[in-house]
Amino acid sequence: MTNRTHATCPCAWLICLMGISSPCIAANLGDVKCDPGLQPAGGNEVGYALRGERCEGLYVQEVSGGTLEVVSFTENFKAYKSSNDKPLLLEWPALGDTQVQVRACSLRRKLYYRMDTLRAQKPPSYLWPSDILSRLELRRDEIGLLAWTEQPLATGRRTIHLPVRVTPQESPASAQQNAVESYRVVLLSNVELQEVYITLCPLDSNGRPGKPIRKSSKLDYGFYPADRPITLHISFSELNGAPDGLYSLSVGAELKNGNPKNAAEVCFFHPRGTPRRQVDGGKP
Repeated sequence: MTNRTHATCPCAWLICLMGISSPCIAANLGDVKCDPGLQPAGGNEVGYALRGERCEGLYVQEVSGGTLEVVSFTENFKAYKSSNDKPLLLEWPALGDTQVQVRACSLRRKLYYRMDTLRAQKPPSYLWPSDILSRLELRRDEIGLLAWTEQPLATGRRTIHLPVRVTPQESPASAQQNAVESYRVVLLSNVELQEVYITLCPLDSNGRPGKPIRKSSKLDYGFYPADRPITLHISFSELNGAPDGLYSLSVGAELKNGNPKNAAEVCFFHPRGTPRRQVDGGKP
């Protein structure tokens, strides 16, 4: 294993930009444009298309070489029942006054689905219609969710991820209640991996990394097949020492042939004093 296999914090302030392009969203709310790089599939009912304030649906498989991506960053995602008339409430912590881009994708093998929308910072929420999710019968564990915004820091503008909380409009009253104590991060690789390494750092008010909280920490799951979600948790108790609540997450991997592979750096916002939230009996 060489050091280039997994990124470390000292370089985080240089490369802490999420590798997500967003051509599908226009500059102004109410003028959403779908990503011209995604070719709709499945016909008009479920094909990727403009649907009110969002673009959503199936698209033709993208052709790309060995990618490793962070595809979901959530605080809480309650279980829900598929229903055309019961939307999902998406919420995220407010940060600054720039717009927030929200993206959902399919984690189900060989199902190429995406949802994109652009929201104002206030209110920091979106009521997501669930008609397409219902048609595709996508369950909670088959959906990746990301929200991000751009913020100016001393080192330049940064892409900052905002952990998403998802709540069905009607949650079962009898569901067992558990406390949320961590963020749930989902990785996806289209090639088999040998091992995955995590580095987690606080960022100071200028966006520069501090002492690592985790440094090249091995997940040690033992098996990382291609196109299967890899889930990890970041405990709230780990997150301290960042004056503005900003943190850097680096993900590196070793391929089966021994070569290194890195995902794009992820900066995220963790509001100080984040409370433990109540969720249903499902795992956060």
